[in-house]
Amino acid sequence: MIRNKILFGLTLSVLLALVVACGGTPTVDEAVDVVSDTVEQAADAAEEAVETVEEVVEETMEEFMATSPECIAPANPGGGWDFTCRAVVSVLNDTGLVEDGFKVTNLPGGGGGVAFATVVSERNSDDNLFVAASPATTLRIAQGQYGDFGVDDVRWLGAVGADFAVLSVAADSDIESLEDLAARLQADPKSVSFGGGSAVGGQDHMKVLVLAQALGVDPLALSYTPFDGGGEALTSLLGGFIDVFPGDASEVLAQVEAGEVRVIAALTPERLAPPLDTAPTAKELGYDAEWIVFRGFYGPGDMSDSAFNYWSDKLGEMAASPEWEEVAVQGGLEPFFIGGDEFENFIKEQVSNFTQLSVDLGIIEGSAAAAPAPVTSNFVPSSPECVAPANPGGGWDFTCRAVVSVLNDTGLVQDGFKVTNLPGGGGGVAFATVVSERNSDDNLFVAASPATTLRIAQGQYGDFGADDVRWLGAVGADFAVLSVAADSDIQSLEDLAAKLQADPKSVTFGGGSAVGGQDHMKVLVLAQALGVDPLALSYTPFDGGGEALTSLLGGFIDVFPGDASEVLAQVEAGEVRVIAALTPERLAAPLDDVPTAKELGYDAEWIVFRGFYGPGEMSDDAFNYWAATLEQMAASPEWEEVAVQGGLEPFFIGGDEFEAFINNQVSNFVQLSIELGLIEGEAAAPVAVASNYVPESPECIAPANPGGGWDFTCRSVVGVLNDTGVTEAGFKVTNLPGGGGGVAFATIVSERGEDNDLIAAASPATTLRIAQGQYGDFGADDVRWLGAVGADFAVLAVAADSDIQSLEDMVAQLEADPKSVTFGGGSAIGGQDHMKVLVLSQALGIDPLALSYTPFDGGGEALTSLLGGFIDVFPGDASEVIAQVEAGEVRVIAALTPERLAAPLDTAPTAKELGYDAEWVVFRGFYAPAGMTDDAYNYWVGALEQMAASDEWQEVAVQGGLEPFFMGGDAFQAMIEEQIDNFRQLSIDLGLIDS
Repeated sequence: MIRNKILFGLTLSVLLALVVACGGTPTVDEAVDVVSDTVEQAADAAEEAVETVEEVVEETMEEFMATSPECIAPANPGGGWDFTCRAVVSVLNDTGLVEDGFKVTNLPGGGGGVAFATVVSERNSDDNLFVAASPATTLRIAQGQYGDFGVDDVRWLGAVGADFAVLSVAADSDIESLEDLAARLQADPKSVSFGGGSAVGGQDHMKVLVLAQALGVDPLALSYTPFDGGGEALTSLLGGFIDVFPGDASEVLAQVEAGEVRVIAALTPERLAPPLDTAPTAKELGYDAEWIVFRGFYGPGDMSDSAFNYWSDKLGEMAASPEWEEVAVQGGLEPFFIGGDEFENFIKEQVSNFTQLSVDLGIIEGSAAAAPAPVTSNFVPSSPECVAPANPGGGWDFTCRAVVSVLNDTGLVQDGFKVTNLPGGGGGVAFATVVSERNSDDNLFVAASPATTLRIAQGQYGDFGADDVRWLGAVGADFAVLSVAADSDIQSLEDLAAKLQADPKSVTFGGGSAVGGQDHMKVLVLAQALGVDPLALSYTPFDGGGEALTSLLGGFIDVFPGDASEVLAQVEAGEVRVIAALTPERLAAPLDDVPTAKELGYDAEWIVFRGFYGPGEMSDDAFNYWAATLEQMAASPEWEEVAVQGGLEPFFIGGDEFEAFINNQVSNFVQLSIELGLIEGEAAAPVAVASNYVPESPECIAPANPGGGWDFTCRSVVGVLNDTGVTEAGFKVTNLPGGGGGVAFATIVSERGEDNDLIAAASPATTLRIAQGQYGDFGADDVRWLGAVGADFAVLAVAADSDIQSLEDMVAQLEADPKSVTFGGGSAIGGQDHMKVLVLSQALGIDPLALSYTPFDGGGEALTSLLGGFIDVFPGDASEVIAQVEAGEVRVIAALTPERLAAPLDTAPTAKELGYDAEWVVFRGFYAPAGMTDDAYNYWVGALEQMAASDEWQEVAVQGGLEPFFMGGDAFQAMIEEQIDNFRQLSIDLGLIDS
């Protein structure tokens, strides 16, 4: 064609040349001469033109060749998308189908939305890029979860394999077939419990809804429980908590082969391969329900046709290779390849179906996928407030402050935000305040985490529960990891499992929560997964992760079940090794080489979400506003940066989905706590103290969460009273946290003022708060003071290498410059550790208000700061520092005690013997209702005195770091009154309260 056109042009050129050269009609000779010259020149030019054109055409027709190709897995390492990328890239490289080296990039966030948006917005013409996809991608597109981006914004390259949905029941289930299931559901849709590894509206839930439609059952009438992944759902199936698991074939294969699970139907076009070939398809039974979990890829929207065809062809070649067949089988995939235009059509049809199904089922509104939204709402916040239910510092405080900062900086919230710290009761004071006093405040939300849901599950918030508030959303998550010291002989999770299975006591765990708290629960969850009796393990509670980590490095514990963010710095410093992550997928670098417990075959997982709840009567308009605003913020680059700095992984769920997640978590925590005996009272054995009064159902109230001083006081005393037979009826312990003991105090005064069977734990924290008016109108005279059974004593501790060698050194420094010494304690300003410093300063003749004091969240954190050189002196209690003194890390320069303490603290002089009248006795005792009869009062005073004199109590007290100290009856009442008077005057003198 090109040559013909050139010849035609040549003919015209010759004729024109003749006319021009001859000045008119040429003679024959003239014509011959002109034509000869012209043809020769034109032929040369034509040949050049042909060569040039052919070169251009050849370049144009040249095939695309990959250069530095990249596969994006839109999730963290591990999981389906990551497997899809890595497996395909490996086979493409190994088979030589792609010659230039391939790389895999993990780009998690927004359920694939971050990757999708990045490709469309920033790399939309990159011919060397493709991204892993699955029905999770198309479902989110259909439901508008990728915002304004849709199916037409990318090019769909191909699918290389598929997993298929199956309906599974436990082996001993009385649901024998799909027909049985259909009959039950048609009779009563609520009679069968489904449970899957996705949230409401996610894949496993949608499978159930597709099935319901095929069975002619109202999809919205079914009972579905969302779990954190298929593993957890499968465990619940085997445990009898759900009836049917709508998982994927690959998820149940091992259990089917082990005889633990039966598949009653496959939602597949054809029957699956053995051993699942005995399961009929829903279609062959007459029910049009199908769910194909394809594994495939998309490319940028402006990818060239040449690159598109290249990648589609390469994927087709790879999918047909024996190398891929082997990898696919290992990954639980069935053969399933469609590419190019066919795959494009398949995807668009799937998105269309998902959209319509989501609309029909009320998951989204309208006839098309709903884009989630710029926040549109009639509600406009006015003076919004985030409550952090703890002192400054720590997780809840970070959650509030970080989110508020980003909301302000990005302008998502126009009116200035404030953060309020409302500590107490492990979040219980804030929870109770919101429910009781601010339950319709549309401008309020409160930071929450699994510590919140765990305490709700264990009844630590009293009568208040998950349904008393509205759950707005989670904006990030930390994840539990198992850490050992770098030189530990525990090299792996398998090592740990072997040791525990041989002897559960051979490994000492230690965490930053009390018994029954988060770190302890992680250990118990792990034990269950390892097949070890959870109650046989050895767990030491510390005041925060910092103290536990210090103990790990000091060799006092073997394993720290903390969070990734807590150990990251030590991992990078080479001081700590992480042997396993209790996560759904592998974590990001530098922890990406750490296997998950699940991939090692142990179904143990713990997600530490960071989120928020609002008041129970918050309006729907405000609820929707805050849920949507948090979602927008969580997707912002500003939040991503802050979250990474705070050690958080991307994790957003909001609104109804978050509500379902919370309810599921609380339910799981309740069940786990019951199984482990953490929330089950146990009757005890008997005998008696002589008195006309005999207790019937004695109860000790610990006015705080499990763990800590008040809880120890109740539980240890009750244990000895029961074990020694001093009391005849079984005792129970009730935790009633909140308000620094104020909730318990008010409850006893207001509701149980004449209960003869009731006693409550007390300490100077109780009397100090009474003195400072923190219990409102209630005072010391509103209860009866029974007795003290032991005491801890305040000491002044410095790091072993401190240049403060003695109390005299410290006094000299303070007299020269009161700001030259930094004190730090485990209480807030005005609390016990701070008051010790103020009492000391008065004795030293130094202005108390001139001193420098830093409050921490507990003595453990303060002690860690002392060892790290951030503070100079820790005014803690003897029991808090004794281990570090014995380890040679801490020196005690003085004791605020009447007499010297026992060894190893007997070398420390008392402040009094050095001439400074400073003393702080941390008694452990009890009060009772004011209306308690004299007979009952005398009984309890006598019982406590008997117990305090027993050998059993001496042993328990020493283990708890208590010195002998009994005072009861009138003497104790007088001591309490004097202590409150002194505390009140001191607080007035120091300007902490008004006179």
